[in-house]
Parts: sequence; structure tokens; C-alpha cells
Amino acid sequence: KGRIDLVLSSGEQLLILEFMRPGLKLDWDHMTRCEHYLTKIQTAVRSNTFEGFTKVSGYIIADKIDKDTDITEKIQSLAKQGIFVTDWKMLLDRALSSWNDYLKILVHRGSKDQRLRNLLED
Repeated sequence: KGRIDLVLSSGEQLLILEFMRPGLKLDWDHMTRCEHYLTKIQTAVRSNTFEGFTKVSGYIIADKIDKDTDITEKIQSLAKQGIFVTDWKMLLDRALSSWNDYLKILVHRGSKDQRLRNLLED
């Protein structure tokens, strides 16, 4: 009845991505839904080995993450199952950090895309 936002694969890895709408705070419903998706897919992968996937993990990307104890405990529990939680800022900061050298090369080679230049300046 639900749907996964995005599934990526590389080699033996399947990655399930759940994007929360901007402005929404991570809640039990989103965490439980992602956990359910991951469990269903892991079961399907284990019983259908044709594609060669051996690892299934997931990410929940939220605008806001509540720091309540019960939410934090659930986040830690999910991490043990291979479901990781991050906010948009941390995800984008990590991506920029990882791709910064490549971005510099693109801009210095004469890229006319102002968006790339703006990313480098920020």
C-alpha cells in the first residue's frame, strides 16, 4: 500500500531512500514505515537470489530530527538494522565535502553553470 521513494543498487548492495517532506519532523510513523519496507525487501532478496543482492540498507532523510529520548533510541535501533537517519543539512554537507575537489575541477575548467560556481563559493 505504501511506496518507496528511491531504490539504488550497486553490485550486491540495494539502498532504500526515504525522503521526508520539507518542514516535517522525523516521527515514529516514518521510521516504522522505512523499517517495514526494508524488512520486506530483505525477505524478498533472501528468497530470490537471481539478482545477486546480498546487502540491503536504508536511509531516512528528514528536515528535522527530534532529540527526544524515545526517538533517539529508535534511531539507534534502526542503525543496528542497517537503516540510518540524517537531516538534509548533514547529507548535503557530506556530499559537498566528498565532491568538493571534483567541483573545483569542473569550475576551473570553465564551466559556465552558475549553480556550480555558487556551490563552490558557499
